[in-house]
Amino acid sequence: MNEVKNGEVTTGLSRRGFLKAGGTAMGAVVLGGLAGCGDDVTKIVKSSTDSGSTTTETLWYGTEPATGTIVEEVTTDILICGLGHGGLNATLASAEAGAKTLAIEKASGPGSVKTYLGAVGTTAQNNAGVNINKGELLNDIARYAGGKCNYDLIRMWIDESGATVDWLASYMAKYGYTHVAEYDVGDGTHGYFKVFPVHTKLLAGDNVTTGTADAIVAEAEALGATLRYDTSLIKFIKDASGKVTGVYAKNDKGYIKISVSKAVILCTGGYEGDAKLYTKLNPYAAGITTIIAGRSYNTGDGIKAAIWAGGRKQETAAVQLFDRGPVKPGDKAGYPFHSDEVMGPFWMGSQPFLKVNMKGKRFMNESAPYDWPLFAAGYQNGGVYCPIFDANYWDNIAGFHTIGCSRQIPSTTVPATGEGQGKANFDETLAQYIGAGIIQQADTIAELATKLGLPSAELVNTVNRFNTLAQNKNDTDYGKPAKDLFPVNTPPFYGYTLGGSLMCTEDGIIIDEHCRVIDSDNNPITGLYAAGNVSGGIFDTNYPELIVGLTCGRAMTQARHAVRHALGIIS
Repeated sequence: MNEVKNGEVTTGLSRRGFLKAGGTAMGAVVLGGLAGCGDDVTKIVKSSTDSGSTTTETLWYGTEPATGTIVEEVTTDILICGLGHGGLNATLASAEAGAKTLAIEKASGPGSVKTYLGAVGTTAQNNAGVNINKGELLNDIARYAGGKCNYDLIRMWIDESGATVDWLASYMAKYGYTHVAEYDVGDGTHGYFKVFPVHTKLLAGDNVTTGTADAIVAEAEALGATLRYDTSLIKFIKDASGKVTGVYAKNDKGYIKISVSKAVILCTGGYEGDAKLYTKLNPYAAGITTIIAGRSYNTGDGIKAAIWAGGRKQETAAVQLFDRGPVKPGDKAGYPFHSDEVMGPFWMGSQPFLKVNMKGKRFMNESAPYDWPLFAAGYQNGGVYCPIFDANYWDNIAGFHTIGCSRQIPSTTVPATGEGQGKANFDETLAQYIGAGIIQQADTIAELATKLGLPSAELVNTVNRFNTLAQNKNDTDYGKPAKDLFPVNTPPFYGYTLGGSLMCTEDGIIIDEHCRVIDSDNNPITGLYAAGNVSGGIFDTNYPELIVGLTCGRAMTQARHAVRHALGIIS
């Protein structure tokens, strides 16, 4: 039967197949066991028939590498691996607690700290009168994951995120940052999906959104933390009891042995920076992806190291994929991606305009979470589709009232959050994409179809049908809500080919509610924690984009919780 282990689907030999394979199968097993000196390891894969034939396959995470000469030895209480959103907050939390703190980062500087901080119960939210039903939110996140999640891990974010964001905001205030809550969610729905006002932000100056990485670094270093860049995690060190006691790392001078007295906090992100690995571990999502917008240095290093240390990867894939990967007419989704051929993520792509497949036919209710059209497009030609809209696009956008990074209409929230850039910005961006040959403009639907490479007659029929539904405010085809039904009947007409823009992967190492890495027997590995996208257990298949800032909010909440648990501040 099929087996999924560490995110990879494998098959094992049946008893009958094993006996037929005889010594050949046994020989292959032995060879696989002796492959530890290389970067890869082989395994047996059962044939689709009982013919007895076997093949070998390379495990994606390889085998634990050997280390060379140790050029330096270091000791610390807490070691943080990775200085992105989670790692920087972990470093600050550890230094604040008075622990000897060392953080290492493979890049030449810290990663970004996002300002979209999903949280529940912050001071800014309370002051604005925001009230979120925690039980409803918990179960909605679980629904997105199809129930394949750790409810207690989600609860930890819900219960602690407010205090965590307030904690960071208190440090950032001296740098001119103001913490605000975004609560303009329209009627509280996006299509048939509830919108929770969890979105909070840190603003610098007059509604200016900038990252807080430099400020966090300054605060952590002032509290005594040591940060080392251009230093990569290689593997973990464990004692005879299985406890993680440190890591081997590497910089341009050679290998470093770092011993820890308390714990290692793993914050190395996902694997979106390795296009081939992404395609292997999540082939369906890769087949609807056109561009990669995530961090190029997030290549799964921490996930691999945790597996070598006895941890296990989430068995089902999860990805933060937005409908913002435009390509030129005729291009398709899938590896190799188009990162160097387009202008980058098209933030307006999430507007629920009419969407058609490459046969010119409508294929879904467009008023859905941002990645749903992408996943639906996986059943269409080329893994891409075409949004179609007309000269009334701004009135349509005002009616849609999307939220988060899809929002175009300026928010009415007070204090102002700077959300929604307005019509002038949209028009400027639209003109840029038209000039680049990505968005097509035409005076008739038939002409637009020709420019997009779609069957003209079919697209004309589709638009006519859609216009009838829109005028009647009753979508008897796919059930799009009446408030989002706008006819496409006023020239000029616009359209473009769209696929997925990959932000990050979120199917990392399994952790418990305290962020401790879990082994194959569901027991925590002493001394090893993980936070953010290097971990799993919350998302499955997709990301709930309508719960704005959840990825960043949970990363910083997990990171701070992990440090505080490792130091015995909480239990």
